[in-house]
Amino acid sequence: MANGVTFSIKGLATLQAKFGRMTPHVIEGLKTGINKATAVVERDAKNVVPVDTGTLRNSIHARPAKHDEKSVYGSVYTNTAYAMFVEFGTGVRGNGSYPYDTKLTLAYGGTPGQVAQPFLGRALHQREKDIHIIVSKAVKAAIGGTNNV
Repeated sequence: MANGVTFSIKGLATLQAKFGRMTPHVIEGLKTGINKATAVVERDAKNVVPVDTGTLRNSIHARPAKHDEKSVYGSVYTNTAYAMFVEFGTGVRGNGSYPYDTKLTLAYGGTPGQVAQPFLGRALHQREKDIHIIVSKAVKAAIGGTNNV
């Protein structure tokens, strides 16, 4: 099971209504922007992940952006089984130590456990403004390159 952070651009139907014939350009711009943004998040996550053997760091990857009728989306993930325990913490020490908005709690009985050491969430949240800028620039470039403006 892959663990990761996913972000998407919702409201594709609204974009299609507003941009009509430009929709393919907008979608490609969104995909380009999301691919650039996920590369930034992947790099930052690899820079802040706790490293013991390097296995967890080497397992962090970005998936190419995709789209459906409603959204364009991309993700940064890890397929390492213990990644979620590092990200969210465990036991008594981990309970409530994750600084980002989530309902997930990985507290086990009375075990001391470990505090959360967010790397995916941290990379995403620290780059939130940059992600908006990256995606906006890519969409503007895609629209600007059309004769449909």
